[in-house]
Parts: sequence; C-alpha cells; structure tokens
Amino acid sequence: MPAVTTPDGRSRPPLACDPDGPLVAEVVKTAADPYVGRVSLVRVFSGTLRPDETVHVSGHGLVDPSHDGHELHEADERIGGLTSPFGRQQRPLAECIAGDLACVARLGRAETGDTVSARTIRS
Repeated sequence: MPAVTTPDGRSRPPLACDPDGPLVAEVVKTAADPYVGRVSLVRVFSGTLRPDETVHVSGHGLVDPSHDGHELHEADERIGGLTSPFGRQQRPLAECIAGDLACVARLGRAETGDTVSARTIRS
C-alpha cells in the first residue's frame, strides 16, 4: 500500500484494502479510444468505485516525468461507465472494489498519476 499524505505533505493513517473503506484510487494510465474518447485505467486501493458516482480528482504534479504540461488541479467529476480491461474486449462492470483495476471513460481532468477519491475525504 502506498504512503498516504495530504497535498501539503502531512502524513495520513495507512489505508486498508477494504471494499467498505473510503474510496482512494490512482489513475495508472490514460489513453484515447477512437470510439469512447479518453479512457483512464484506475487501480482502487480502498473502497468501491461505481458508475455514475461523483468523485474528487486531484493532481499535484506527481506524474510520469515524460509527460509535460500536467498542471495542479482539484475537480469533482462524475464516473462514466466502468469496464474491465480484458485485452481488446471491454466488459461492463457494476463496481470496482479495492485491489481491482477498471477502465473509466471520459474523466475529463484525470491524468496518469492523479488520485481519485470520495468527495468527502479532504483535509
């Protein structure tokens, strides 16, 4: 489990890989699909990610060094459809629980390395 800190660097208690815990996930890859548009591959560390819920996307410059122009940002966004990455096939998911990966369509502000969390987890 990665270390958890606030944007100003204060330490937070460690996360548990618990589907009932607070939602904390990371965008591990961002790609463009010719049919769907922007697709984010998300790994859920804690909680459960569901389609049509609103999440908080936070980017603080901790990204792949080869990617230029990634600005600091904080935004609330609605999750579109969730699918399971399965080769070239995309299978719809009803939810993505802690420890799993899912593809999320059309997260407008999300970039590789960003954190996706429940809207209520901030400090």
